[in-house]
Amino acid sequence: MRLRDIKKNNKNYDISLIDLLKLMDPSKNGKFITLLLDELKYSDKTKHRSTRAADELGIDSTNLSSTTLDVLNLLCGRLGGESLLVDMIRFNELLDKGQVKNNDISHYKTLNDISLELVKVEEELSGKKTNPRQEVIFEDDEYFVIKPLNLDSARKYGRGTKWCTSSRDANYFYDYSRGVLIYIIGKGNNPKYGVHFDLENYKLSWWDIIDEQVDGLLVEIPKSLKEFIVEYIVEEKNPNNTYFDDETFDHSAEILSGVVEVLPGRTWLDFVGEGDNAYRDTPPFAYNPDITLPVPEEIMNLLDESEEGVLESLEVNSPAEDLITTQGYKSTTTVDAMVNKTMEYYYTINTMKKGGRIIN
Repeated sequence: MRLRDIKKNNKNYDISLIDLLKLMDPSKNGKFITLLLDELKYSDKTKHRSTRAADELGIDSTNLSSTTLDVLNLLCGRLGGESLLVDMIRFNELLDKGQVKNNDISHYKTLNDISLELVKVEEELSGKKTNPRQEVIFEDDEYFVIKPLNLDSARKYGRGTKWCTSSRDANYFYDYSRGVLIYIIGKGNNPKYGVHFDLENYKLSWWDIIDEQVDGLLVEIPKSLKEFIVEYIVEEKNPNNTYFDDETFDHSAEILSGVVEVLPGRTWLDFVGEGDNAYRDTPPFAYNPDITLPVPEEIMNLLDESEEGVLESLEVNSPAEDLITTQGYKSTTTVDAMVNKTMEYYYTINTMKKGGRIIN
């Protein structure tokens, strides 16, 4: 379709900065537009020029105003970030060289689809064999949810995002694999999210495709899927790195040894820390009633202040949603805070029911 036809069929998007200023002008004859434009020009002279998007996309920004650059940055964000658009540029280069078999652009519905196709083409051209390993924990017609268990998987399914765990710096992936790392891959136009739960500090976080943390209440996935993921995290006792194969284990040790010294004998605790509970080739962690467990003072205070008593009001085998709602959280509390608190209660109550002692 020609550009003229595209503009004709999308008039709401064919708007210039001056058109926007006209919308702000309260007069009928546009007598304030020149004044508004002068103000904008003055602002452009004094404001920092953010050329981030232009530089990433190879656009000559010499004659672009600061305001135009801001609009360009905004558009890149709305389209999923510069990395998706850079993939599109690279895809077009290969397309012009005749190296893309699926060369009908109308078959691609989203930029994510183009990014995934680019991965396949580049792998074929390089002759490199990748072996993505992941645990599929959920899939239906709209979403595909995995735990990435090596870098190939993290980069394949994180393609088109700005997630640090999918970047060239492997340290991020191995660092986040000390907890529970989950990728939510939306099919078609459904969104992507990264989910991470810090097993040591009981912190749950959700991340959008431009790697900005999102309030759990604003995560745009079906409620049933969100509840499933929370339930899964509640039940998961081990971090992702527990499930690495030998090759990934060795690479992880090599990368993280630059941060934490690896001792002779090579165990997970040599380089991931005891808080990860990541002994390799050992059974999952089991509660021992003879072991005194430290519990945060905040939890002890909440247990002491509870009028009904947490043990009477909560059951360990209750659904995660019930564990949250029975604590009287109000709607203004974020989902993340509620889930994090649920994890603390879950840990404490399960220990107490098995006879474990609590100290603060």
